[in-house]
Amino acid sequence: MRTAASAGFDALVTRDFAQSKQLLEMYVLSRLRGFVVVTWRKQIGDAITEWGQLLAYLPLIKKKLLDPAYSGSPGQIILLPNPTLGSGNFITPRDTIGRYATDHGISHKQALTEATLEIEEWLKLAGFGAEDFADIL
Repeated sequence: MRTAASAGFDALVTRDFAQSKQLLEMYVLSRLRGFVVVTWRKQIGDAITEWGQLLAYLPLIKKKLLDPAYSGSPGQIILLPNPTLGSGNFITPRDTIGRYATDHGISHKQALTEATLEIEEWLKLAGFGAEDFADIL
């Protein structure tokens, strides 16, 4: 950390989460004004996932580094969350159609009919016949 800070770097990315629990490393970090160590809350073990997540959070990390209120404060660690996909990350067309029907006060079947009519209208504008609907889908 000290070497990176003296070379003009504002941050260090490491896969070594254990540093966040080590006395000497935290003592040094507390003396490095405006310096950030970026690591993952839990070890991921997949380099592609780690790099993707790091790239996704980079704008927020950069914003933190450029914040004038932060630049004079003692160094700190940014723990990136564990990337997961839970049940809330998946949406089925049936669920969406059901929500649409509920929101518009119509039945599921009426929502499907509405969608079919709209698709047939678009097909007609594109020069296809309504009978082409099944072939296209």
